[in-house]
Amino acid sequence: MFKAIFGDEQNKLEIAKNMLLEDIDIETISKVTNLSKEEIEGLK
Repeated sequence: MFKAIFGDEQNKLEIAKNMLLEDIDIETISKVTNLSKEEIEGLK
């Protein structure tokens, strides 16, 4: 169970990183990935 949850979180972070590289705004990334704006800002 833990591995699946951790994997999902890692996938969300990778998706968010790729979206940032495509200049997609943080608000949209947050809606799509369910990550907080702070988590996304930390990826920059």
